[in-house]
Amino acid sequence: MAAETSFRGVVALLDDLVSSESFLRGSAHRLRAEVPAYRSVSDESITACVERILRFAAPVLIRGSEPPSGEIVGADHATLEKLLQGADFHDVMAGFRSVITGIQHWIADRAPAHGVAVGTVLELSQLLWGLSDSFSNQATETYRRYVTLGQPKLEQQRRRRWVTGLLAGSLPVHDIWLGCAEFHIDHDALVHVICVAAVPQYALEGIATRLIDDCTANAGASESVTMLV
Repeated sequence: MAAETSFRGVVALLDDLVSSESFLRGSAHRLRAEVPAYRSVSDESITACVERILRFAAPVLIRGSEPPSGEIVGADHATLEKLLQGADFHDVMAGFRSVITGIQHWIADRAPAHGVAVGTVLELSQLLWGLSDSFSNQATETYRRYVTLGQPKLEQQRRRRWVTGLLAGSLPVHDIWLGCAEFHIDHDALVHVICVAAVPQYALEGIATRLIDDCTANAGASESVTMLV
């Protein structure tokens, strides 16, 4: 019974956290104070960043186990997105740690009101540090590939992963919208995904044009998008 009560308290605590406007505002203030690179970032972008980290953290705290490095869904996407925006890798990691620290403080401050014991708070804090370590390892590997392979190759890999996740139905709604914006896809457009063998770069434009014309004519759609993967 005590364990069940404690679990319910943790769930209620996390429900309050993910819906807390004050936490989002506090995190934005902390990021700008601790990481100078974030001072020129818009409120909307910082809010999206914090919300994404909350989505990383909440399942870990509910399950009571941290994900192994390489298995944090969305971590590669988040890291590469910042790198492509020109962010310094050290700033990316400093921003992540700042938000994780904010989550730890928020939980410690509000745990008593939800009947969450001190020992449980310590366990949650340790889980968050474990998540931070796993994210750091995964982000470092993404950065290494970014430096080694170069931007065009990574963008191609990123698009392929997004399309694969979309077809598999495993992408969160937020990441679907992000991908649509990044790859210039109207969310309501008819999308044709076609797997093709490797062809020379100079031939791709002609192939894509013919496919778009054929698919649009056959579907009778006013707007369609064809992605070669």
